[in-house]
Amino acid sequence: MKKRFIIALASSLVCSCENLNDPGLLNQSSVVCLLVANESPQRFYVYRTASLNENAVGDSKSKFQAFFIDNASIKVNDVVKTYNFKIQLDTVNSAMVRSYTPESLLVVQPSAAYSLLVNSGLGSIQGQTLVPGDFSIVKPINGELLSRIKGKLRPEFSWTRCKYAELYTVKLTQFYSTGAFKYPMTHSFDVLDTTLVLPYELDVYSPDTLYAEIYAFEKNYYRHRFKSVASSGITGGYGYFGSAVLKKVTVFVY
Repeated sequence: MKKRFIIALASSLVCSCENLNDPGLLNQSSVVCLLVANESPQRFYVYRTASLNENAVGDSKSKFQAFFIDNASIKVNDVVKTYNFKIQLDTVNSAMVRSYTPESLLVVQPSAAYSLLVNSGLGSIQGQTLVPGDFSIVKPINGELLSRIKGKLRPEFSWTRCKYAELYTVKLTQFYSTGAFKYPMTHSFDVLDTTLVLPYELDVYSPDTLYAEIYAFEKNYYRHRFKSVASSGITGGYGYFGSAVLKKVTVFVY
């Protein structure tokens, strides 16, 4: 019987759906562990693998919660300190979502190396990641005023090259109002270079505000997501231990 392992990207990050890989074994651990510089708190996820038949039962929210391992021991090390992680409960879209967050403040540093150790009843996972170097957004500048044309806007983004980065992701968010409610509209673009011209125009209001986040990802995340590497940056299980540097910019539209 063909088997796949299920992982959920339940972080604020990021970017789009993860790959479903074929580990060939059940009752193994799978991890979604991404360290992000300039973001807090760090959030990790630990699941057990599941067959396609088991995955077919229930809705997506209950399935991921059923696969979550809530008794894992997680440790992250840099050159001077060990960070222990604990269970965290959050409400996301009216559903309770579990994750692991550091017990003490973990400030991820660009160009720093980190190691991972996850122990659970399904075995031990070890991993290594080298955080991409620092970079800066060149265009647009924070607080810049952009003018729309006939209610449309097609912004351009550029940034400095980031050491150790294999992939950049630009996440652009704007908010629409309906009566007393505001809801986000998010656009996400994966880029291999250091420039982005949106492939389509945005419908914008005047005044309006656009929030841009640019992530520089290292090789472990990139290989797992785009190259279907089932175990990227880790041994002893499935998933990935990766890292990224995040930069943000806010622009205004008139």
